[in-house]
Amino acid sequence: HGWEHRTVAPTLPSLRSEVFKPCVEDKDLAFCLNEGECSIIETVAGVHRHCRCKEGYHGLRCDQFVPKTDAILSDPNELTFTKAPPAGEP
Repeated sequence: HGWEHRTVAPTLPSLRSEVFKPCVEDKDLAFCLNEGECSIIETVAGVHRHCRCKEGYHGLRCDQFVPKTDAILSDPNELTFTKAPPAGEP
């Protein structure tokens, strides 16, 4: 015997299928700002443009610049000014 009966979904074009394509048309290439890398994503819901932004840039079209601030916080040398002098010293 040993047959397991499982209900297997029919093999339709999988609903998860997302197809990434590089942008080729000028209007699509112009969609991403600040040297963002444009991709076309084809899903069952339709076609979307997606930008992969250079470091520091955010937003749908890489149009927002956010300077890196975590470097300051993670550098231990920058934290020396927060140390209070030991108690009891003049």
